[in-house]
Amino acid sequence: MPKIFAYICAHVFKDVLVKAISEDGIILASHISSGVPFAKHDIGIMSTWKHDRYRAYYPEGFEIKWVDDSDDPKVHPEFLIAIEKYCGYSMEEYEIKFKPLQRLG
Repeated sequence: MPKIFAYICAHVFKDVLVKAISEDGIILASHISSGVPFAKHDIGIMSTWKHDRYRAYYPEGFEIKWVDDSDDPKVHPEFLIAIEKYCGYSMEEYEIKFKPLQRLG
């Protein structure tokens, strides 16, 4: 069964930006929520919110997996593959290209 990975993409003041990405790197949904528990609800982990979008992409069914932002990304190799497809960079390439920019801010 195809997987959809939901994860916190950014912390915005007291809010969080949560996204859902398909196995092939397509962002299927996003939402700004007032915290992680609400993010899990709003993106469809703890509810059926956004499931219409997921069913449209995967009409034969899907599994939603939560990727906690405190987890080591290597624990979720399928998620890393989806992110690499979305970004067009491997994690190593991303670190080399963008890590120096993060230090500037």
